[in-house]
Amino acid sequence: MIFVYVILLDNKTFYCGLTNNIERRLKEHRRNNKGFTGKFKTVELLHFETFENRKQARKKEIKIKNRGAYIYLLKLNPIKYGNYKTIRTINRHKG
Repeated sequence: MIFVYVILLDNKTFYCGLTNNIERRLKEHRRNNKGFTGKFKTVELLHFETFENRKQARKKEIKIKNRGAYIYLLKLNPIKYGNYKTIRTINRHKG
């Protein structure tokens, strides 16, 4: 099973990624001091979806990144995510 997830960082940035172990990956985000998420504290896991294979998950990850994680979440549930104010969404898909 593959997870596509969106986390909120303490600089009010949304980060979208994929993993086969969401608990491990969140721990890595929280203790890692490298890369973009290493510069900021992971505040919370906002959303995740599960997929049978990496190809399906990657397709969803690209869709979220192209649209912007905040816009994607807002369309999913405007009441739940409408109160989040973000400076930017990172990790837009290139290519």
